[in-house]
Amino acid sequence: MGVLDQSIEQSVFLIPVLHEVLKPDNVDEFFHDFVDEMKVLQQKGLNLNSKHYTIKISIVLADAPARSLVKQCAIFNSYYGCERCTQKGTWLRRVTFLELDASPRTDEYISLQLQKNHHNNLSPLCSLELGLVTQVAIDHMHLVFLGVMRKFLHLWVKGKFQFRLGAKDIRSMNQHIISITKYTPKEFHRKPRFLKEIDHYKATEFRLFLLYTGITILSNILPKENYNHFLRLQCAIYILLSPNGSSVEWNTFAKSLLQKFVSQVPDLYCNESLVYNVHNLLHLNEDALKYGNLNNASCFPFENYMQSLKRLIRGKKHIMRHVVNRSSELTSLVKNNIGTEKSSKTIWNNYVLSSKYGDNCFITKDKRIILIEEVNIIEPTKLYVACAWIFTD
Repeated sequence: MGVLDQSIEQSVFLIPVLHEVLKPDNVDEFFHDFVDEMKVLQQKGLNLNSKHYTIKISIVLADAPARSLVKQCAIFNSYYGCERCTQKGTWLRRVTFLELDASPRTDEYISLQLQKNHHNNLSPLCSLELGLVTQVAIDHMHLVFLGVMRKFLHLWVKGKFQFRLGAKDIRSMNQHIISITKYTPKEFHRKPRFLKEIDHYKATEFRLFLLYTGITILSNILPKENYNHFLRLQCAIYILLSPNGSSVEWNTFAKSLLQKFVSQVPDLYCNESLVYNVHNLLHLNEDALKYGNLNNASCFPFENYMQSLKRLIRGKKHIMRHVVNRSSELTSLVKNNIGTEKSSKTIWNNYVLSSKYGDNCFITKDKRIILIEEVNIIEPTKLYVACAWIFTD
């Protein structure tokens, strides 16, 4: 799947489609057609509608096992598994990365295979104009939300006795979750769920907990040092996801917070917790600095598109045919403006506004709090008129 990062809509589109039970045995054969076509596009560009376009790969996004396959390097949980630094891991019942300032890995390290233990083979993508370190992002969806946040939330709810919260604290957290559920805006696609369902949490739910709800839920639950430790992660990720993520000053501050967070893990928890995901927080700011912020280097749009592809499948047979035919039909509908959706939602600057809980309250740039009581549509102009309470200092 791909995205035209300089287009206005930045819609996800299919490149190749493959249906296999296992990963490909021959990576060169798997990427052969893509590499050959991409070489031509990089050298000659693309002529479309009497215009010439230069084609470049700006970023490659994948989870850690897929990145290992693409780059033909050591798997993430091996001794030389870090993609951004050259340190050798330490075995503490699992591979851990204890150093905070190891030598950085560069694109030349991959193309010249300077650290032999890091490489399985030469990646077929090396023949393209592509940096296999600087242009292969550490996706924050898998690393931070499905990795680090999931790990620590599991540790507090279901972990070892010395780290696990008491039953009373977990009940208190669940009660807090219930109290905020109906006030959760529609911009969050999943409402908060009980902690007993943590094994089924999706990335968006861990994101909601880390960036928003966890701040209040954990405030009187975790010991002070552990809570401040959590806030360092929260603040750093919030900065790197914001437009300030590419600001040198803010990016440096976020990096220092993540360094402090990682350095405190052995003292507050244990050395065994310094696994691949926790360690790679030290390198995460690099992607925000390069791509503007972490939202520009995220697998979230592709995961959402993957779900829409799954809904196109109507049976267990001829899966590829279903996907290709339905995708073509949907593309045709979009081009011809067929099937426009009717909605009673009031959307302003991509935010849903209504009189319902969760979507009826917002704060303006001049620090006034607005509480909407009613929204009316004036026909035929489609003008929205809202009745609201305004709260100021």
